[in-house]
Amino acid sequence: MLVLNEKELKFISDNLKLTIDETSKLNDILIPLDEWIALNGFDENDDFTAEGRKAQKMYDNIYLNNI
Repeated sequence: MLVLNEKELKFISDNLKLTIDETSKLNDILIPLDEWIALNGFDENDDFTAEGRKAQKMYDNIYLNNI
């Protein structure tokens, strides 16, 4: 069972269109989240946007809370 808080679940369902259930694996979330960050998390100078920083922090927290 994955450990996710409500903000993480909302972001995942709103932005990644994933459904989290008891059989979900960590990489089922981290890979699409990483792809979202790569596509949406940077500005024209390849610096993190505010949303990108928030998503990267979420990625880090999800990883650390589930290893």
